[in-house]
Amino acid sequence: AVVSTQSTGSSAEEQEKAATKSALLNKAYRCLRDPYCRAKTLLQCAGQDPTVSSVENEFLMEMMDFNDEVEMCEDLASLQVIREANETGLSNLFDEFDRYFSEGHTDVAANRLTKCKFLLQTRERIDQREDFLTVL
Repeated sequence: AVVSTQSTGSSAEEQEKAATKSALLNKAYRCLRDPYCRAKTLLQCAGQDPTVSSVENEFLMEMMDFNDEVEMCEDLASLQVIREANETGLSNLFDEFDRYFSEGHTDVAANRLTKCKFLLQTRERIDQREDFLTVL
């Protein structure tokens, strides 16, 4: 939802204030629609630094293997299977984030959000690989 800054008969200063408010509202709206941005903001509001959370070595190894699968994928059908697994994992992690956050376990919620960031990066790699395979 884009907020308009059009107001006839307003002074330049009023129009500038309206434009600033409009930009802030649009930024907030975009953040609310983006599950990662929304979760990050919730953690910040709860006093938890969303950028300071470590993940288990096992998870990191799984991500390395998963990203290797993406890079070695030779066809779009196989890539779609990988994409679906990634999106399912991402959805599950966001659900876990919501549950842990609502229970007040912000440290665990931050961990889930960190894992989400890895899967979002994998989503970008899948998109890039899809572009590459489509050109072939």
